[in-house]
Amino acid sequence: MKFVNETSRIVVSLERNDRMMESLTTVARELDVPSGAVTGIGALTDVTLAYYDLDRKEFLKQEFSDRYELISCVGNIAVKDGEKFVHAHITLSDRDFKVYGGHLFEANVSGAGEFVIYPFSHEIQRKQDEVTGLFLMDLANCELAGKRSASREGAGE
Repeated sequence: MKFVNETSRIVVSLERNDRMMESLTTVARELDVPSGAVTGIGALTDVTLAYYDLDRKEFLKQEFSDRYELISCVGNIAVKDGEKFVHAHITLSDRDFKVYGGHLFEANVSGAGEFVIYPFSHEIQRKQDEVTGLFLMDLANCELAGKRSASREGAGE
């Protein structure tokens, strides 16, 4: 794994057999990224994707062991239980151009892993939402959070 800390972004190049989520989390921790956004492309193998079943409040996981093109990775970095936490969704393509996508648990880089981290100036915490069971971004305690209510009350007035 190699990375360059640019002025307002961090460019990350993962090498073959690097674990994607583990590596991105390490970069965020070592460079003390308060929180941020992450994007990327590359090639992966041994991918664990998931779909979150809201009714059952659990992730339904599926393993993909072949080699895949990482068409797109979009995610964010926040703090969950005091630790850096990378949350990513990806889209993959196989050799027949079939596309798969979902929540990424982990994957190994099979050829290249090229990512850009866009650090935010403030830390965002994740807090468990009772309704969904998910750990969602909690902006209420973020010092830069706007005063506008997230609810749509009064919308259209």
